[in-house]
Amino acid sequence: MYKLLLLMLAFIILFFLSIFLLDIFYLSHRVSNVSQEEAKKTTLIYQGQEQRISFISRFDNVNLIYVRLKNPERKNTDDFYFQIKDQSNNILRQIDISGRNISDDDWIRFQFLPIKNIKDQKLNLSLNSATLDQNKAILVFTDNSDQLVYKVYSTDSWINVLRRELVNFYQRFTTDSLFVVSYIIINISIIIGYLILKKV
Repeated sequence: MYKLLLLMLAFIILFFLSIFLLDIFYLSHRVSNVSQEEAKKTTLIYQGQEQRISFISRFDNVNLIYVRLKNPERKNTDDFYFQIKDQSNNILRQIDISGRNISDDDWIRFQFLPIKNIKDQKLNLSLNSATLDQNKAILVFTDNSDQLVYKVYSTDSWINVLRRELVNFYQRFTTDSLFVVSYIIINISIIIGYLILKKV
């Protein structure tokens, strides 16, 4: 009976520990940088009708941008161009995809090698298309001020991730009484389980 309880306890502990490690080594490695997610209308993108937006990067190592696009009935199969430029309009990253990869209203993912040493600097995002027929143009979602709907992410070092997790743990431990009680109960259970196991 004791061994069964210990196995159940060990399973519960390992489950929560795996979630914590997953958060550190995978989920938290991606840092939300800047975004504009209020979608109010759409704007056409076709050859000669480029859409742009500028933003200030809050972190270094920008490597992932989502843009909300729409390809009605997937009629557009022409080339679509994604570019990131610096303040001097130099192209830092460029990704070319086919309109076939753009569905009818979806967040389209553009991932690239991290852009380093870019914290607090302005980046320019440019979207263009080879489409000549406006009836088959790609649509990009914007707010009422014609600002593109987008999400920017950066990567972070494991050291910074671990530091952030430790700070979050400290803040929860000093402000969240339920978390403190749960943490103490788990640790006491581990100690009791170990003592019982030694006697079995």
